Amino acid sequence: MLPKKFKYYSLLVSIFFLHLFSVIVCGFNDVARELAKPDANKHFANLKNVSYWAWFFTWWSAWTSLITFFWVVYRLIKKNNTSYWTQLFDLNVVILNLSSGIIFTAGWILDMITYGKVNLLTNIPRKGGLESLRKIPIGLLGLNAKQGWIIYNLTWHIFAPCLVIYFFWKFSATNLLKEKIKNALFTSFLNPTIYFTYIFLRPVIDYQNSYRFKTNSYDYPHDYPFSFFNRCVGKPTWKGDTYQNTWLKQIFWIILVLGAAYLAYSLMTYYLIKWKSSAKIEKLTFKEKRV
Repeated sequence: MLPKKFKYYSLLVSIFFLHLFSVIVCGFNDVARELAKPDANKHFANLKNVSYWAWFFTWWSAWTSLITFFWVVYRLIKKNNTSYWTQLFDLNVVILNLSSGIIFTAGWILDMITYGKVNLLTNIPRKGGLESLRKIPIGLLGLNAKQGWIIYNLTWHIFAPCLVIYFFWKFSATNLLKEKIKNALFTSFLNPTIYFTYIFLRPVIDYQNSYRFKTNSYDYPHDYPFSFFNRCVGKPTWKGDTYQNTWLKQIFWIILVLGAAYLAYSLMTYYLIKWKSSAKIEKLTFKEKRV
């Protein structure tokens, strides 16, 4: 059997680079797809543009990777899991990765049911996006664009989350969270609150760069990563959208979206703590002081 120290470090390093690989591929692909359009926003779609990355990380999977990067560095430095905040950090990273995988898988299944598509794991993007994959490492492996696209999605939404869950199962603890379950449920809302604040403030703070070559919130780059956020702020979600906004409708959407998100987050927090605290799982953990 491999030493626990080796497992600990190798898992963290693997998680970091799987997420890094996915972020790089996604960035290349998104920029290439935009530049392939005749009316491309060349000013914004640039990997050297800080505003681009500020927008890029509003997407849930990208946000998950960003938080996971910080978490990996933190856990490489702090190996003791007897701190309440370390346990909470571990739990939140698991929730982020797990939800990212669930959202992706659910979207794929829904797409197959709705449109009858049978492409493995995801819709294949436009040619511009596919061609961009030839410029990065997976192209050097002799893979065609479709194979590369599939591997990239598997890596980001399946492999990386599975490694994070395995790390949580083997090396994390939830005893302090279980003792203060109400506090854990409340403090677990910190991450989604920061996320919501970030995505709503970004287009306001970065208004000049975001709107330099566009006039509508739904034009590239979209103000918000998901269309229901447009409803929350009373903006149209697509060209020709005839939705008539009112304050009452806007309040309804805010309560619906934030309420559903917080409910899902709290349920995942509760059941992950319960699952990790089970006797069967605890036997597979080790005392962090020995790492």
